[in-house]
Amino acid sequence: MADRILLSLWFANIVLDIVYISKYALSGDFISTATNFILLVFSTTMFLFVYESMKRKERS
Repeated sequence: MADRILLSLWFANIVLDIVYISKYALSGDFISTATNFILLVFSTTMFLFVYESMKRKERS
């Protein structure tokens, strides 16, 4: 149960990262846009890795 809550919060964080990237891109702050994009890619990759490992653990 706690795992699902943490995954939900993590997913919400990814959505907020997308909002911040949009905000920085529209304001013309390209350094912050690039930094947040790199963090978004890392966070999304880790989210997918953890989610897939949880699915594998549930099946076995």
